[in-house]
Amino acid sequence: LLTARVDRLAPADRALLQAAAVMGRRFDPDLLAVVTGAGGDVGRSLAAMQALDLVHSEDKTGDYIFKHALVRDAVYSSLLNTARSMLHLKIADEIERRSANHLPKVAETLAYHYVSTTRADKAFLYLAMAAKKCLDIHSLDEADRYARQALDLLASNPSCADDLAIADVMV
Repeated sequence: LLTARVDRLAPADRALLQAAAVMGRRFDPDLLAVVTGAGGDVGRSLAAMQALDLVHSEDKTGDYIFKHALVRDAVYSSLLNTARSMLHLKIADEIERRSANHLPKVAETLAYHYVSTTRADKAFLYLAMAAKKCLDIHSLDEADRYARQALDLLASNPSCADDLAIADVMV
């Protein structure tokens, strides 16, 4: 039933919804417009998705949220791995560009997106940054999770970080 609603969308709207699904359950329409190149059509497309009860707008932030997590999961799963990876990369690059002055603030988000791409170097960088950030606020379980993810990435891709970055994660 959920995918039947998605199938009712025009192809351009479906592609927009897929990009939103890669962003997560909650997504910023401005970021979505930049990532997809849709520009001013995003508002019209999101209105169509809202009419089909797929997403809804949050008044306080202006973000949109998938009406149900299953809708987001179904749309995300429908993407081919290559297309999904490319969307993760576009999203991560744009978030990185927008957040250049405060990268630690968005380290977890960047780590999530870069891990799903071929950019192991950036994934390692942001996993390490997220681990350090979590350690600084005494969120030890989260810090351990990010550090282990960084080390697992290093094990599968030894050239993703230099010795200094590796030592930093180990410490």
